[in-house]
Amino acid sequence: MQDLFKERVQIFKDATRFNKPKRIPNLSNFWSYKIMDAGYRLSEGVYDFDILKDSVFKFQEKYQFDSFYETNWRNPLSIAKALGRVNYIINDEQNAICFLDESNMKTEDYDDLIANPEKYIWEKFMPQKYNGINLEKVK
Repeated sequence: MQDLFKERVQIFKDATRFNKPKRIPNLSNFWSYKIMDAGYRLSEGVYDFDILKDSVFKFQEKYQFDSFYETNWRNPLSIAKALGRVNYIINDEQNAICFLDESNMKTEDYDDLIANPEKYIWEKFMPQKYNGINLEKVK
């Protein structure tokens, strides 16, 4: 395992230093596919960090990437759900996530935003967008 790691590091070093690497480095930057490839439905993986973790490990084991770029960005729904609102539609048949695009600001909000952006975002925008935020508990 250590030898494989060293080899992969060297391949990236050679490629980034414009030395001829022994082969082209193979970098994974998959978002949703790894979830379905591991045998899960998309709706399962975006809410469950254990399933997402399992998907990442299975994906790496199956495809043996030299480097794996994983931000867990495919899992924003758990955070939004904890804040009190999920505005995504997950389609397991099409393996797609759609975002419900909507405006969370009104015309009259812009003066507050300009006057104090940080205060506006935390005291007005976020509680407006996520009904699970209770400012009374924070104060």
